[in-house]
Amino acid sequence: CRSELGLSAWIKQDQPDFRTGPKIQTVWGLSEALIFLLEGIGVTVLSFSMLLKWPLMTLVGLAAITIAILLLLKHLGHPTRAIKVLTGLKGSWISRGTLFLGSCFVVGCLWLLVNFWAGAAWTSVRTILTVLACCLSAIILMYPGFVLAYSDSIPFWHSGMLPLFFALNGISTGISLILLYGLMKSIAIVFILRKLTWLQ
Repeated sequence: CRSELGLSAWIKQDQPDFRTGPKIQTVWGLSEALIFLLEGIGVTVLSFSMLLKWPLMTLVGLAAITIAILLLLKHLGHPTRAIKVLTGLKGSWISRGTLFLGSCFVVGCLWLLVNFWAGAAWTSVRTILTVLACCLSAIILMYPGFVLAYSDSIPFWHSGMLPLFFALNGISTGISLILLYGLMKSIAIVFILRKLTWLQ
């Protein structure tokens, strides 16, 4: 491929070079991809677990979101920079995504508290928290596509398909975990029932 392009080496995006030709994208890497992946999985698992009233999987969703937030803070670097990320809500999708992600985490934690300690009397509160989590999740699933859309030089990133791609990726992966957990739960129940039948 290098010989076809007539380049002795690949041109990197962050290196000054006046030659024409494709450049390797170096701004967004594995760390950012992992953050976007964990965000999508986390909010999907969280939302569906709250709808199905599965506290254990709700914890799994919160764990994925927590890891994503920690990786995001590491990516931002200095603590003051992490605080300032919330000051650009008007023009930055990274700021908006951070706010939505943090809000979704808080909503999930509140749902668990209500589920464990408040009981059936707080059903309406649980419902409101579930609806709020689903709305926040829908935005979080698409926001990575809006973040990458600022890269005009990469046509696919600058298209309206990318937010949909991220949303479908997060939903499909998250639902796969939910289905796996449901399958394991069903197998465990069948196994226990068979043991009880055998004891009788």
